[in-house]
Amino acid sequence: MIKYLGLFALLGASLASAKTYHFTVLDPSQAGAAQLKPGDYRVKVEGSQAILQDNRGHEIAATAKIETMDHKAHDTIVSSSNADGQRHINSVEFAGSHEKVVFE
Repeated sequence: MIKYLGLFALLGASLASAKTYHFTVLDPSQAGAAQLKPGDYRVKVEGSQAILQDNRGHEIAATAKIETMDHKAHDTIVSSSNADGQRHINSVEFAGSHEKVVFE
């Protein structure tokens, strides 16, 4: 029984450490393999999986990782590129944070 309590405490601590960030997509875009419509999104990265959630609560999974930057971002910046007529989100830096989400 004590082993299970320790396991749940450890699981709870790891889930509590996952941060949620917010950003806005202006044009139809692709983040990893996920197709995103214009709108506001929340993203939470757990391991190599990013869970994106739109304003209606729809969740979309994408492969991503969190990288630590050597500076704190002043604004939220969505870095993207165009390839094959499609906008691809490469990374998102978040205002007030040293972290950015990099989509693979």
